[in-house]
Amino acid sequence: MLGLIFVAASAVAQPVLTVVGSDGKPVHLSPTDAARVVQKVEEVVVSANFNSRDHPASYFGGKVVWRPLSEIRKGPHIQIAYPEGHRFKTIGGTLSASSVWVDLPQAPTRSGGAVYPGPITLSDGKESVFLTKESGYLLLGLGLDPALYPHLPKIIQENMDACRNAYETFKKKDRS
Repeated sequence: MLGLIFVAASAVAQPVLTVVGSDGKPVHLSPTDAARVVQKVEEVVVSANFNSRDHPASYFGGKVVWRPLSEIRKGPHIQIAYPEGHRFKTIGGTLSASSVWVDLPQAPTRSGGAVYPGPITLSDGKESVFLTKESGYLLLGLGLDPALYPHLPKIIQENMDACRNAYETFKKKDRS
């Protein structure tokens, strides 16, 4: 019986992580680093308060900061592909996606805006759902990840560096 449970558990398709760095080249991460980055991205997604499907009023009016996937694919980005799809239970609602895209912009998306990893787009292959109001703490943790940080655009690295001390202080308080 235990053997059957193990076989069934191991048959679940694992997500596939793709990272394209600031130089436009694919980044190879070790399986351990890739699993950690996938987990961090999933935590950020779950932390989103609003999404364009359930809260369309939050996305219309003002400047749009989400680039189309066709543009994100051409530049630095993180993509997680789920061969069997994935459901995210967010504060803003349950979302299903076959892929998650984290844009890694090389310039601010709005005047004077800090640059973090993101914005984040979920896709089911037909429609895209945009996320907003994710946990800043979790975004910093993603951007400061030692496997990912060296490959981020300089503008994101500079923002991560400026926030590093606050993140470390918050992380220590979070553990206690």
